Amino acid sequence: MTSNLDTLRKIAEAATPGPWHQAETGVLGAREDWDLGKGPARIMEAQMPWRRERMEANAKHVATFDPETVLALLSRLEQAEQQRDSAREACKTLAEVLSKHSEWIVEATDSQDLIGDDGDGDWDVVWDRVAELGEGKRKAEQAVARVREVCESDSYDMHKDYGNGELAVPVDSITNALDGDQA
Repeated sequence: MTSNLDTLRKIAEAATPGPWHQAETGVLGAREDWDLGKGPARIMEAQMPWRRERMEANAKHVATFDPETVLALLSRLEQAEQQRDSAREACKTLAEVLSKHSEWIVEATDSQDLIGDDGDGDWDVVWDRVAELGEGKRKAEQAVARVREVCESDSYDMHKDYGNGELAVPVDSITNALDGDQA
């Protein structure tokens, strides 16, 4: 549409500058520097005497769409087109990011069997699996915290040899901590 807008802009810029106003069946505007006449310049006069009502409507239309009005509308349209193009680019980028994140989620949840190459599938199950991963992570963090507690407790001497050549903390204590037992 830009080429049409450029043509419309050239036409508007070449016309007698506005503002224009209706004078019955004609359109009046400002005189240009080279015009030595007095008062407003006649831009046009409708010539359909048998349809005066239509002539006045045409004159009003032409006067309303003087060059300044057309140029302002063209500028607003061009700005809207630029904003639309920017929004399209942003949407395209967002779609790419969402697609990549969706791939990661499908891979992390081992849900390749649920989601097709086109991204369509049973996403409810995938999101359930994501929730399960979160719960599994929380449980693992709690188990690690319990093991740290056992290893840092005063009841065990980290430098003491317990006789089996293994960890300084007895394995059964760590196993109990991983299972959720505090003892």
